[in-house]
Amino acid sequence: MLSKQQYALLLDIFKTAQNAKNSDAFLSDVVDLLHHEMKPVAVSVYTLIGDERLVLQHEAGKNFDELVVKIYNFSLIVRKAIKKKSVLFLPTAKPFQHDETDISVVIIPLLHADIVVGMVCLVFPLEELQYLQNNAPFFTLIGKITGTIRYYQTGLKVSKSDTAEEEFEKTIASLRVLAQGVAHEFNNILAVIKGYAELLLMNEAVDESVKEAVSIIDKQTTRGSSLIDRLSVFVTGKDISFE
Repeated sequence: MLSKQQYALLLDIFKTAQNAKNSDAFLSDVVDLLHHEMKPVAVSVYTLIGDERLVLQHEAGKNFDELVVKIYNFSLIVRKAIKKKSVLFLPTAKPFQHDETDISVVIIPLLHADIVVGMVCLVFPLEELQYLQNNAPFFTLIGKITGTIRYYQTGLKVSKSDTAEEEFEKTIASLRVLAQGVAHEFNNILAVIKGYAELLLMNEAVDESVKEAVSIIDKQTTRGSSLIDRLSVFVTGKDISFE
C-alpha cells in the first residue's frame, strides 16, 4: 500500500513528463526529483543500449561508481536485475566505510511493458535496507512509470509516422493502467483513514481536543482525494470512479 508521500512523488513524475522538453530533460528531472524527495546518498539514471550496455545519463548526490566499487560482482548483479526485470536491493557484500556509513543500493529497471529501457540506482545508508525492501512495490512503480514515459518520448522523437501514433496510443493505455492502479492504492488508504476519523467524530465520549485533531485528519483525506482526481484527469481526461 502506498503512502501519501509516495503517491505524490509518482504524480510528480507524471507532471515532470508533461513539462520536460525532451526525454533527456525528463530523465534529468526525475533524478533531481528523487534526490530531493527521497534524500538518497546518491542517485543515477542509465539508458540501455543493446542488451547489456548501460550509459550514464544523469546523477545527483555523491559519485555512484565510487560508492559501489567495492560491492562484489556489482556489474553481474546489475545484469541480473536487467534480465529478471525486477527491483533488486543490495546490502554491501563486503562492508566498507564511506563517510562512516555503509550503504544499501536499490536497482530499478526502467520498464515499458516487457522491455527494459534503462535503470535507476539509489544509494541509502545501510540501516534503511529493511524499510526499502518493504517498499518494493513503490520502487517497481517508479521503474514502470519512468520507463514507459522514456520509451514513448524516445519513440516519438525517432518517428512521426502512423506507427508512432499507434505506439503513442499503446503508451497512453499503459500509463492509464498504471495511474489507475496507483490511484486505487491511495484510495484504499484514504477510505480506511476517513472511516476511522468519522467514527471518532461521532463518538460523544471522545475528548474535544482529540476530535479537533481528528477533524484535521479528515480534511487532509479530502485533500488526498483531490490528488487522485488530478492524476485521473492528467492521464484519462476524466474522473476515476471508485467502488
